[in-house]
Amino acid sequence: MARRVMEQLRGELYLDQRYLTAALGALPAAPRESGGSFATDGGALYYPTAWLLDTYRRNRRYLPRAYLHSLFHCIFRHLWLRDRRDPDLWGLACDIAVEATLDTLNTPAAKRPVGWVRQQCYTQLREKCKFLAAGPIYRVLAQTDAETLNKWQREFYTDSHRLWPADPDSPAAQMRGKQWENLGRQTELSMEESGRRAGQDTAAQALQAQDRHFNNVDFPAPFSPINAWIECGRTFKLTLSSALTPGKDLLIPLISNKYSPEDGVVELTI
Repeated sequence: MARRVMEQLRGELYLDQRYLTAALGALPAAPRESGGSFATDGGALYYPTAWLLDTYRRNRRYLPRAYLHSLFHCIFRHLWLRDRRDPDLWGLACDIAVEATLDTLNTPAAKRPVGWVRQQCYTQLREKCKFLAAGPIYRVLAQTDAETLNKWQREFYTDSHRLWPADPDSPAAQMRGKQWENLGRQTELSMEESGRRAGQDTAAQALQAQDRHFNNVDFPAPFSPINAWIECGRTFKLTLSSALTPGKDLLIPLISNKYSPEDGVVELTI
């Protein structure tokens, strides 16, 4: 049954975000036994079967956006561009970037209310970042107090990053990152074509705007699950350590293509 749910989600996204056809095809779904969220290593999108079915029953609209969240991490190559940055802080910057992009997409799969915490976060970041891409966001987060970081972590947490490569610079990691760089370019071309056909297509415009300024694609993120169970979220101490604290139910909540190290629905019944 979990496999059927994933097939349904994938079909919805093919219809909702047609410019993502190549990217969706490059990230097949695969089950795993434990966990409380999607996770990806760039080769597959892993889903815990129990979590997936429970979330589908309680809040199925959360799932398409969560799917997109993990997919956009790959399109933006977040998994492979960490370099020597703090892993937890980089993960938060990537989550905010993906969520910020998704919040601009006025499509059924991505549309969700933007709460006060998220609005405040975007306002503060835009005062210092011309574009909400992971690199610029990271630089702002590095100067942000721990209380604010933890608040934003609870707001933007969507998927687990535990499968991201421990060494993004390894040959295997870089090879996969290169594959996603090419897929990102294909996605950009598809978005441009989509925008021309739609005239003033908001989604295509938002994504293209980011593509022209960074080498990694950076979108902002998915529906927050309403009382959806998730894995433990990352928390930050003043020293930005990698300690973890128990996860909470949370409201989960641009493209870039010039990276600088500085910078029709069939319901299932379950």
